[in-house]
Amino acid sequence: MVRRNFIFLASGGVAALAIPSWYYMFGPHYDNLLATPELLSYIWDEQTMKDVGNQYLKNNTEENSEERLVQLLTENTSSNSFMLGEDLNQHICEDYKSDRIIMIDGWLLPVTEARQCALFSLNHSI
Repeated sequence: MVRRNFIFLASGGVAALAIPSWYYMFGPHYDNLLATPELLSYIWDEQTMKDVGNQYLKNNTEENSEERLVQLLTENTSSNSFMLGEDLNQHICEDYKSDRIIMIDGWLLPVTEARQCALFSLNHSI
C-alpha cells in the first residue's frame, strides 16, 4: 500500500470515529419530553407532527437548530426533570393567555407546542 493512501485512509477512519463521539459528548442533551408535544401526540400521528414541525422551522429560520429550540423551550423551567412536563403545560397555557398562537396547516397552535413539533421533526428527520 502506498504511504499516501494509508495516511488518507487512516485519517478518514479517525474522523469517522471522532465526529460521532464528539457529537455524543458535546452535542445537545435534553429530556425527550421537550421533543414530544404531549397533547398533540394523542390526536396526531408522527408524520403530522413532523410536517407541522418542518413548517414551523421554515417559517422561523432563526430557530432552526436543536440547541436554539431546547434553549427556548427550557426558559423559565425547573431544573427538576419531574417538573418538566408540568412546566411545559404551564407555558402552553401562558401562550394561550398571551395570544402567542400561530397557524400552521390550518391548526392554531401555541408557540410552545409548535416548537416541540419542530424539535420532534429535527429528531426524526431520517
